[in-house]
Amino acid sequence: MGKIRREKTTTKPKKEVEIVPDIVDDDEQIMDDDNDEEVAEHNQPDFDKRSVVSNKTIKSLVSKKKDKIQLKRQYLLKRLTAAHESKCEAKERAERRKTVIVSDMKHEFENSLGQIESYLEEQRLANASKKNTRKQILSQAERNRQR
Repeated sequence: MGKIRREKTTTKPKKEVEIVPDIVDDDEQIMDDDNDEEVAEHNQPDFDKRSVVSNKTIKSLVSKKKDKIQLKRQYLLKRLTAAHESKCEAKERAERRKTVIVSDMKHEFENSLGQIESYLEEQRLANASKKNTRKQILSQAERNRQR
């Protein structure tokens, strides 16, 4: 069930409104005409719709109840899979830490991957420069063939 509302026993007193006689000058009449056009434009039924796009209007684009339920389910599944993946990763990390030789090297390698690549590139360049500057010494048999 739900909450049962209590009926109001008292009513609000009515406000008294003073009536002022309408005496309008010609200058004020012209100014009121200009203001009336602005007010009329502002009071058009689609004025507010054009100026405001709220979260509620976006949600109401999906009008079918089944679609709304499906969207809620998809968001829930995304959150659940993310939580499950983080739990599995934590378990795997704990298992890797238990192993004596390897430990948890996965994240350390990922963090230092750039340094390792730069070091390997330097080694390759050093080896390539050594090979280019080195003169080949022919074996005795090759020297005899060239003569």
